[in-house]
Amino acid sequence: MNPGKTLFKLAYAFKQSKIWKKIYEDELFAVDLDGEIGYCSLMGRNGQHIALAVYVGTEGFSTLRYMQTIDQSNLADLLSQDCIQCSLEKKEEFMPEELDTIQAYCKENGIAFRTPYPQFSRYYPYCVPCAITNSADKKHLREALKVVVALAEILQRYNKSDLHLRGIAFDTEGETYVGTWGPAGPLMPNPAVTIPLFRLERGKLMCTDIPLPPYVERRPSTPTRINEIDLARLMKLPKKGIYQCQIVRAPEPVEGNPPYLPALVMTVDEETGMVLPPATAEGALYNADALLDEFISILVEQTAYPACIYAQTEETLAFLKGFCEKARIKLEKVEELPELEEAVDALYEQYQQDDRPDMNEIFDRISQMSLDELAGLPPMLLSQLHMMDTTGILPDALSNKLRKLRE
Repeated sequence: MNPGKTLFKLAYAFKQSKIWKKIYEDELFAVDLDGEIGYCSLMGRNGQHIALAVYVGTEGFSTLRYMQTIDQSNLADLLSQDCIQCSLEKKEEFMPEELDTIQAYCKENGIAFRTPYPQFSRYYPYCVPCAITNSADKKHLREALKVVVALAEILQRYNKSDLHLRGIAFDTEGETYVGTWGPAGPLMPNPAVTIPLFRLERGKLMCTDIPLPPYVERRPSTPTRINEIDLARLMKLPKKGIYQCQIVRAPEPVEGNPPYLPALVMTVDEETGMVLPPATAEGALYNADALLDEFISILVEQTAYPACIYAQTEETLAFLKGFCEKARIKLEKVEELPELEEAVDALYEQYQQDDRPDMNEIFDRISQMSLDELAGLPPMLLSQLHMMDTTGILPDALSNKLRKLRE
């Protein structure tokens, strides 16, 4: 989608300014977005990823706070941002039609068609970054770029300190100015830490100081109803055992608009270590009712009526609370879920392995089994096949048969 001439004009002014060499990533500032606040970070000092990122509102900035705490090897954490970006990218990052649009703009405006080129991206939590299509996002990015271009001009005459730009260390717990954070303890909320809020009035850059907003955890999606028929079927089973349960994100994206990491409800029998087929959500923002329906259905199919469920995250506890109350299952929050973590690690390792001919041969042979033969496989193997089915690595023929078994 064509971003529009104004965004291209501002992006090329941003490129020409090289402001990322003057204002660094931890020197946060904000822009007034018609009543909303966009919290901004300029990246590119090390030359690896040159970009202006804008996090709108407290919820948007909270995802940047969270990014300071993440495991860099976890794709779900890396894709947890909620922001808009104008970045400068190499040619291979663009589709041919995108390059055609940029080249046409450059030709029309007498600009050298030379890499890096401007790219306008939308980051939604648990989604692959995509092109900006929302008109509000485009407007927010235009306003932020106008401020950045004005900042670059002012910095030719003034120092950063004159604009109240200072390095800030921050995470989900609090913030402090860089250089004042010693080994004494963790970060704490500090209203004395402020950043400049810029706005343009009749072409003149105005500035006030504001505190950083506190971290707010993303509100988990919770079920609004329970499938009473499946619940009754479950409660007719013998209740026994402790199960560990956690909502996690698949380690690789599935097709969508944009592609996304689906939520999986992973469940493990703590005593036997048996992994139940995961309930899989559709969409990055999943329907909790549909996900709970699938979760209860899997418990019934696996004749697993837990006496107790251990969970760790607030998202999982909120998801299970109403169901456990109705099903008379004890729900406990715990600090560690070792058996479940082992199962998740095994799932992630499956993604990381290259295609192996021997595994493909095994999958093809299993695909040729009848439904009765497939149902007669050892429960542990069958549960592993169901789990693999959520990853999209199984042949379509086998995947279809596994889904028929679950119906």
